[in-house]
Amino acid sequence: MYDLQRVFLQVKVLIEKGPSITLMDLSHKLGIERHTLEKAVRQCTGASFREFRAKVLLEHSRKLLKDQCNRSIKEVAFALGYRSQGSLSRFIRMSTGYSARHIRQESRDVINGRQPSLGPRRRGCEELSSNSAQ
Repeated sequence: MYDLQRVFLQVKVLIEKGPSITLMDLSHKLGIERHTLEKAVRQCTGASFREFRAKVLLEHSRKLLKDQCNRSIKEVAFALGYRSQGSLSRFIRMSTGYSARHIRQESRDVINGRQPSLGPRRRGCEELSSNSAQ
């Protein structure tokens, strides 16, 4: 019988080192059955392995986008194990409702002392309201 807390800590360390690691890779690396790893993550976090890994991946994505503004979104995607910029962008948009570009711009605004925008710019809204006033 495994100490699930200890197993979870091992999983957490490996996911934080490489957030794109798969459950099967973790299982092979640790020599522990896949379902035992899933059980440890669920018991310690209340989330599935996939949800926990996505949370860690999102944190890493945001950190890289904010802290390394000189890296392109494509470089960040590859650093996180994605095969394309589009895959990372889709993941971020589905997780946060914002684009990767928006998250990066928010951090640049803060660095430059500007107030970050409240949300993504909706195209056409300003044009519609100014046209209807005429």
